[in-house]
Amino acid sequence: MADCTQNNFRSRLRISYDWSEVRDEWPCLGDIGPRISGFPFQTREWIDAWNRTIGPTTTTTPFFAIVETLEGMPMAFFPLQVARRCGVRSVEFIGKSITDYGAPLLVPGYDFAEIGETFWDGLLKKGPGFDLVYLRHVPAFVGASTNPCRTLGHEPSPMQARVATLTGDWKSFYKRTHSKSTRSKLRRKFHNMAQMGEVRFQTAATTDEALVILNRLFQMKSELMLAEHNTLSVPEHVEFYREMTRSCPEAVYVHALTVGGEIVAALWSVGTRGYYTSLLASYAGGDWARFSPGLLGFEQAFAWCFEQGFEVYDFGLGDEAYKFRWCDRELNLASVIRARTVIGHAAAYYMKRKEAKTVRAPAVNGHLAGAR
Repeated sequence: MADCTQNNFRSRLRISYDWSEVRDEWPCLGDIGPRISGFPFQTREWIDAWNRTIGPTTTTTPFFAIVETLEGMPMAFFPLQVARRCGVRSVEFIGKSITDYGAPLLVPGYDFAEIGETFWDGLLKKGPGFDLVYLRHVPAFVGASTNPCRTLGHEPSPMQARVATLTGDWKSFYKRTHSKSTRSKLRRKFHNMAQMGEVRFQTAATTDEALVILNRLFQMKSELMLAEHNTLSVPEHVEFYREMTRSCPEAVYVHALTVGGEIVAALWSVGTRGYYTSLLASYAGGDWARFSPGLLGFEQAFAWCFEQGFEVYDFGLGDEAYKFRWCDRELNLASVIRARTVIGHAAAYYMKRKEAKTVRAPAVNGHLAGAR
């Protein structure tokens, strides 16, 4: 374990390359709330599942950075890895392919700017060899604090994420977010679908039930998407979500919309202290598509979240059109690209130009869509 004390700060960066060395002090899903600000993707359970499934198949070098006070009190937790692509060594968050947001876990009350500076200074002095830092999908805030990663500089992200604040009751929220004509259209679809059999929305009560629904979700997803665009076509990714389902029954919610006992829509989500994050969703195509089972499934999931007392519904990464109706804000994601070496500067220049072109494209497409 490397311990880097900062001369100009009241904090230091501690780095470990052994997960077992820091695991017990690492925050878990149940800690997110008043004690810890953050997202599920950097928690102990997420890293455990990654270590048991995806991690062994990669060639990356994981390491775990903790910003702490000089007295040893933790301030922020960064689960990271060094990946080598085209000869360039980049520092990124662990589980890049299954991590929607790039952010550390923060202990509230500390200065975000000092955490960011200590993190960067510590990486330079005691971190692994690397050419640049490349953190994707970095939100502006972690809880009530500015994301310390943003102090390293940031570029607009090619992708965004949207969330809904669940205020009032379900009926008033639904009326506020959906026009009368849209509500009427969805009611007709629900009624027509009910002619095919009893319609039920269920939340898995056991791990076995959750895995049955999850496997059906994988099946529907593979039928709807081309393999090259479906991360769930990778066996290790599929096993990761199964592992999370088995190991975190208190935080993972698996829902199904059924018609006559057949699953026609499914969702896989993580809940932490009033914050609900929907990460996997799919629906049946073919003859079922005319009933819009995916939209009806989300409708039922929102109603369930109100019943359970959730305060925020996070759709996760992506700019799909259906999310705009439900959501009242976006997370303002950015990419953090900061070079350390000559080759890193060259790679950073290329990556920034590439992402800038990707960011501009949706705006142009949106303008043309509005003109049709």
